[in-house]
Amino acid sequence: MPLLGRVSVRRKYQILGLCLLSIALLLILALTSRDPRDTTADVIGSGSVRNQAGVLGALAASGLNVAFGSLGAWAVPLLLLAWGWNRLRLHAAGELWIKTGLGTAAFLSGSGLIFLLGGENQAWVGATGGWIGRLAARLLGTIGGELFLGTGLVIVGVVALFVSQFVTRGVGLANTVREELRSGTLVRLPVRELAMPRRTLMIYRDQGYMSEAARELIGIVRAFNWRNLAHIDSHERSAKA
Repeated sequence: MPLLGRVSVRRKYQILGLCLLSIALLLILALTSRDPRDTTADVIGSGSVRNQAGVLGALAASGLNVAFGSLGAWAVPLLLLAWGWNRLRLHAAGELWIKTGLGTAAFLSGSGLIFLLGGENQAWVGATGGWIGRLAARLLGTIGGELFLGTGLVIVGVVALFVSQFVTRGVGLANTVREELRSGTLVRLPVRELAMPRRTLMIYRDQGYMSEAARELIGIVRAFNWRNLAHIDSHERSAKA
């Protein structure tokens, strides 16, 4: 699109962040004002809606509640809030990708575990938690599935703690070095870039490099008598004619 082509990459990220934040706030409003009477058939058929986010909000809240339950549905707007703020502030996305993956694993394990511990009640965890809990119970039995999902949840928590400590130490070290450079405790020494020309190049124009073979070749070309060669060539042509 011509309009978006003129927008810088930073502005595109910020626009994406604003869109994600807006969707997240709309979903929060829809989940907060969700009314069980706003069923899909009722909303589409009569058009009357009690949700403060309108028809789309009622449909979204109903769909999230069915898929993830009354508790798990809140994970979607929270995830959108995190990514929207990340894109709006132009922060690095690598750490958030790791947190998203760990959070997703914890969410799935926790949903299945809550389903099994709650007597296979699907109201809190929705169809997703019910499917995971039933699959674990069918493969490992009810107790085995609970142990498996609980162990997975603990492992995800330990990994998340390790990643959080690693990131915190890295950020703290970077801040310490930045402060010491600013205060003069550490000295920044300018080091010239070590640029070595490739051996396959005879002439490296960017840095004025010229090999010995290139110098000799240029000297031979410059010293060659091109006028005499042209005279000999014209003489041979006249002789053939």
